Amino acid sequence: MTTHRFRPLGPFYHRLAAVLATCVAALALAGCSDPALGFAADRWSPDAALAGPFSFASAVRLEAVEVGGEQRQAWVTVGSWSWRGRIPENGRLAFGVHASASGRAVVRLRWGSRVEVLETLRLESHHSWQDRVIDLSDHAGRRVELEFLARLESQATVAWSPVTLGPPPPASPDRPNLLLIVVDTLRRDRLTSYGYERDTTPEIDRLLARRGVVFERAYAQAPWTTPSVASLLSSRYPGEFLGGPRQVFTVADEVDLVSEHLAAAGYRTAAFLGNPILRPPSGLTRGFETVLTSPTMLPAEAISRAGEGWLAAHGAEPFFLYLHYIDPHDPWTPPDLDGGVSPYFPEYRGEVSGADVPALRVGAMELADPVADLAHLSALYDSEIAYVDRWIGRLLDGLSPALLENTLIVFTADHGEELLDHQGWGHASTLYDELVRVPLILRWDGRLPVAERVDDQVRLLDVATTLVAAAGERAPRHWQGKSLLPIARGEKETARLAFASHLHAGPRRAMATLGSLKMILFDRDAERYPSDGRWGEVVAMDRRRMQRRELYDLERDPRERHPLTAVSPSASRLEAAIHRRLLGELPGFQLVAHALPVGERLTLTARLAASPDAWQPYFLEAGDRVTVDSNRLRLEIAGGEPVKGIILPVSVGEVVALEARLGDASWPADRLSIRDVPGLAEQESARQDWYLELRWRPDNRLLSKVPSANQEQLDNLRQLGYLGAGR
Repeated sequence: MTTHRFRPLGPFYHRLAAVLATCVAALALAGCSDPALGFAADRWSPDAALAGPFSFASAVRLEAVEVGGEQRQAWVTVGSWSWRGRIPENGRLAFGVHASASGRAVVRLRWGSRVEVLETLRLESHHSWQDRVIDLSDHAGRRVELEFLARLESQATVAWSPVTLGPPPPASPDRPNLLLIVVDTLRRDRLTSYGYERDTTPEIDRLLARRGVVFERAYAQAPWTTPSVASLLSSRYPGEFLGGPRQVFTVADEVDLVSEHLAAAGYRTAAFLGNPILRPPSGLTRGFETVLTSPTMLPAEAISRAGEGWLAAHGAEPFFLYLHYIDPHDPWTPPDLDGGVSPYFPEYRGEVSGADVPALRVGAMELADPVADLAHLSALYDSEIAYVDRWIGRLLDGLSPALLENTLIVFTADHGEELLDHQGWGHASTLYDELVRVPLILRWDGRLPVAERVDDQVRLLDVATTLVAAAGERAPRHWQGKSLLPIARGEKETARLAFASHLHAGPRRAMATLGSLKMILFDRDAERYPSDGRWGEVVAMDRRRMQRRELYDLERDPRERHPLTAVSPSASRLEAAIHRRLLGELPGFQLVAHALPVGERLTLTARLAASPDAWQPYFLEAGDRVTVDSNRLRLEIAGGEPVKGIILPVSVGEVVALEARLGDASWPADRLSIRDVPGLAEQESARQDWYLELRWRPDNRLLSKVPSANQEQLDNLRQLGYLGAGR
C-alpha cells in the first residue's frame, strides 16, 4: 500500500524560509504589484503571504511530505487558499496535491464576475501525488484570482507542491538545465546506435545519438549499481568510500555528490529512481529536493510520467533531474510479450522464462535447449530495452524546443549484463566489457556537435565533473573525473586510463584498460568479503572460469575470448596501475614484494607491537606461506609474479623488528622501501630489479564513517540478488 508521511523540516529550511519571507515582504513593500505565483515549498515561506497576493483560510506550515516513496517539500494546510495576480504571456499553471483523507480538490479561475473550473481531482489518502499542468495562455495579461479549494471528508491536511505559473522557460546559456538518464543493466552492444542488428532503441537513436555526441569507449567503475552510481554521482573511485570490512554499501555524508553541489549552486534537483537499492539508506539521494523511490522496482512508465510532471512545474528554473530506469534488470517480463514470448523471437516454444535468470546464475538450473533458450532470453532482454526506449522517447518528445535548447542531456548505463558471454549470467561478478563498457551519449543543442562519435576512452566518474562544468561551477578539488565537454567538441587530450573493481563478496578483482589493451586481475584466494548462500555459488563458478591474470587486445579480440600470453611493457604498466589503485584503497600495514626473481624465495620475519587478529593475502599463490605466532609474523614468498604480499590490520601498531633473507643471502639494504611505518626509520629504495615495499595506511576516513546497514537496505540488496539468502 502507498504510504504518506508528514515530517517537519530541519532548522536549515526554516532559516531559509525566514530569509525568503523577508525578501518577498521587502519586494511587496517596494511596490511590486504583480509578484509571480511560484513556490516549491522549500524556497518560499507561508509567512510571506501576509505581504503578498496570497490568502489562506487556515494556518499553513512548511513540511517534508512523502507519498508513495516520493518526498517533496510542501505547504500543508487544512483549508483552501488563493492567489491574485496577472497571467503572463504563454502562462502555464502547474501544481501537485495530496491529501491525508479522501475528498476532492478543485482549482478554479475567477476574473470579474466569471468563474472557470480549471481542474477537479478525486483525492485518496493512499494515492500518489497528483500533478497537473494547465495552459492559461488564453488569459494572458488578465488580472485573475486562482482558487485552490479542498473538499475533504474530515478536517484532514492537504499538501501542495509545487505550484507554479509562468511562461515556457527562456534560454539561459549561463545556467543550463541538466538531465541525467541512466538505464540500469543496459549493455552497450544492444543499442541501435552502437550497431546492434535489432532496432531496440529507435527513440534513443533519433533523439540522442543523431542529435549529439556518442562515446564509443566509456567505462563504468564497477559492474553493479551501488558502487557504479556512487562513482557516477561523486566523481570518485567507489573503492575509496564504499564497503569496508562490514560490507556495508552506504555512501558516507562526507562524500560530496553532484546533486548536493548543484543544489547549493541554486539548481532545482529531483531524482526518480526505479531501482530500490538507490533508496535513501544508500546515501545516494542526498541533495535532491524531490525523490521518488519504491521498495520494489518501478517500471519505465512510472519514471517517465513522474519526470514529465516535475518538468512541467520546474522547467522555468535551472534544474538537475536524474532519471534511473531499471527495466533491463531481471526478471525480464516486458509488457509487450505474447504468451511470454518476445516479438523478437516469436517462434520460441520452450519453458524458460525471464524470471529464471537468478537460478541460472548460481547453477541451480540448466538450459534444456541451450541455443533456443539463450535466444529466447536474449530476446526478452531486448524487449525490456525497447520498452524503456519508448518511454524515454515520450519524455524527450514532450520537452519544449526552448527547454531542449538550454538542456544538457547525458544518457548512460550503470553497468551491463552477462548473457552467457563468459559462461555466466547476470552482473556484479566479472569485469568483462559486457558488464563495464557502457553507452554514453551527450546532447546539448547548439553547444555540442551533432551525430559525432568519439573513440577516446572515458569513464563514468567523468560525468559529475561534466555536469558541474556545464553549469559554470568549479568541481571540488578531490573529484577525480575530467569534464567530457572539451573532448566532445573535438579537442585532443591525454588518454584516460579506465579502472574498475567488482567491490563485492568473494575474491578481489580489478581491471584497467588503455588504448587497445585491457588487463583483469583476479586475486583467487583473497576474500574481499565472506561469500555464502547464492553468492557463494557464484564465487565458486568464478573460480572455475576466471584466471589470475587475463590480458586482451580489444581491437583484435573485442569479445575477450583469447587472452594474450606475452606481457608487453604496456601491459606491465596496466598491471602496475591496478595495484596502485587497489593498494591505495586498502588500509593496514602493507608488506608487498615487487618483481621477485623467478626461482628465488623471500623469507621475512617481523615482530609487531601487537598480535594481528586477522590478515589478508594479496595475490599470494599456492606455494607461498604465512605463519603468525602471537606477535611474530613469518612470510615466505616465491618469485615470479609482479606483485604479492600481505596486509595486516592497523591494530598491530608498530613494527618493532624486521629481518629478511633472499635465498641464502642476507637482506640487501638498498632493496628496502619503507613508507610511514611506525617503529622503522625510512629508507629510500634503489628500486632496481625487485624490491620490498612496506607501507602503513591508516583506516580510510570515509570508510570509517559508513553507517551500519539497516534492514531496509539489506532487503533491497537481497531483492536484486546482491546478497545471499542467509545474509
